[in-house]
Amino acid sequence: MLCPVHNDEGVALAVTVGFGLTVTVAVAAAVQPFPSVPVTEYVVVVVGDALLDAPAGKLLLHA
Repeated sequence: MLCPVHNDEGVALAVTVGFGLTVTVAVAAAVQPFPSVPVTEYVVVVVGDALLDAPAGKLLLHA
């Protein structure tokens, strides 16, 4: 069985261009029961300072 590309594991690269703020949210989602059933997640992001409960490692800040 081959995994669909959108469920593939590995390193992903993203390029962001613009003058606004970038919000990145990581969530864990269960796999849908059937390939024909889409999964939609809505994430609410509160405006304010970031709170980290674990070491973030090296922070890469945009210039």
